[in-house]
Amino acid sequence: MFDFFFRGDKVTEPKYAQRLIARIRESQPAQKLVYDEKSHMLAVGSAPAQKIFLGNMFKDYLRAPQEERDGLLTRHAISCTASPTMPGAEADYDRDVRPHLVPIVRSRANAYAIQALDPADYLEGAATPTPSSQPLLVGRQLGEDRTIHLAFDTEHMMSQVPASSLAEWGVDFERALSDALANLRAATVPRWEPMEGGFFRGNWNDSYDCSRLLLPEVFAGLPLDGRPVAVVSARQDIFVASDRDPQAQLAMLRHARERLDVNNRWCSGSLIVLEGEHWKPYASPDAAVRQAEATLCNIILSDAYGTQKPVLEKAQAAEGGDIFVASFMAYQRQDASIFSICTYSEGVEALLPRTDRVVFLETNPDGSVKEPMLADLPWQTAHAIAGHLMEPVDTYPPRFRVRAFPDAAVREQLRAAAARNAAAA
Repeated sequence: MFDFFFRGDKVTEPKYAQRLIARIRESQPAQKLVYDEKSHMLAVGSAPAQKIFLGNMFKDYLRAPQEERDGLLTRHAISCTASPTMPGAEADYDRDVRPHLVPIVRSRANAYAIQALDPADYLEGAATPTPSSQPLLVGRQLGEDRTIHLAFDTEHMMSQVPASSLAEWGVDFERALSDALANLRAATVPRWEPMEGGFFRGNWNDSYDCSRLLLPEVFAGLPLDGRPVAVVSARQDIFVASDRDPQAQLAMLRHARERLDVNNRWCSGSLIVLEGEHWKPYASPDAAVRQAEATLCNIILSDAYGTQKPVLEKAQAAEGGDIFVASFMAYQRQDASIFSICTYSEGVEALLPRTDRVVFLETNPDGSVKEPMLADLPWQTAHAIAGHLMEPVDTYPPRFRVRAFPDAAVREQLRAAAARNAAAA
């Protein structure tokens, strides 16, 4: 359904990997390079090898115009072979570290996936999965679906800063974040581009556009009749409109949706409003804006849940479990808005995603699905009635473990709520 990807050029990831390896060998012919198509990883060097995920690099390559691909391939080759090692305990923090720190805003789903168990790290036939090889990151949550982390940025590489590096440098996260913000502030001058529809786009184009959320003073000079309302749908996209202008918010959200087609590093679809020096969740009073926001969130969540599902399925297989990992199903209405559904089925222990609607399905004695369905309800209504059966799981995007189906009394409540909704429609 969400065919946001590439038309015309049929370069596959393995072909891209071959080109990348060939480009690396031009300058480093003896470098050990092993590409694993199943895990999308390029292993560089040995003892131990540096594992580089090629997914985003490949998408960047496909999206680049033909005339820019050769230069991009060279930059990718440099980034793959640049030393991934950040300064250690021997470094002088003020001289060697602090000047290179930059704050970064990331999707919470992306941050969670890095820390979670990676399908590439499972041992075939093992009783339990191996933990992710990624180092522990440290950060701060920004709203429900964004997180703030630190990056160590040099000419040829940008690496997220793990907790172990902060410990080696003898600084805590808040001190390092303060220094990183000072660096970003020193490198930032207002650079807003007015867009058709009455909103503004950040035009820094330096991979830290959405990090400017952390500099409230950058928004002070915008000609807005009200508080700034922002969305950071992708790492290089930050859009702002007035909280008093729903039409500008609507145009902003539609443009952010279109931009997903050209930026694979998605971040967040939810709106936030600047109150003083702090961003807070924004609940628009306008129904069209709320629907456009929900559509953007559902597109981004569909991708995040799609990435999460095989990880959880592999964990279940490795642990010998039999819990069904339910799909986040997204559907497009005739007006192009998108809503999401999950199914809660009788007799199936499952991990349900949080969706706009929940469909409750009863089963016949032979295991087939009983028709008609028991109920199709908004998440809030379904959770208010059957929430005692939905156990939150420590994962993001959020999931809820259901071990049993509603009993007869609760089923009647679900049927009654569904009937009321149908009558009101």
